[in-house]
Amino acid sequence: MTINGQNLHCASNRFYVGKPETHMIEAALARLGTAREETIMVGDQIPTDIQAGKRAGLCSVLVTTGVPAVEDSALLPPDFVVQSLRDIPVFNENALGASHR
Repeated sequence: MTINGQNLHCASNRFYVGKPETHMIEAALARLGTAREETIMVGDQIPTDIQAGKRAGLCSVLVTTGVPAVEDSALLPPDFVVQSLRDIPVFNENALGASHR
């Protein structure tokens, strides 16, 4: 298989890349050179966006943009919930460190 001019060889084992798996987040952290402690995951869906961020060890922010929240005690809750991207506070090291558990 060729994607973007690169030949890819697939093994028989399946490899899932989509959220809530953390592969995309790990790649983004590596490419951007940011530390987990200085990075937040912002999303509008708890089962995918928030779970991916939590699994990757990031602080997570749920934006309630019309996607109904999922009530499932098996899912990790977001660290913060906001109604709009404009409501996301500017994090300093102390605020992010204190909320990131």
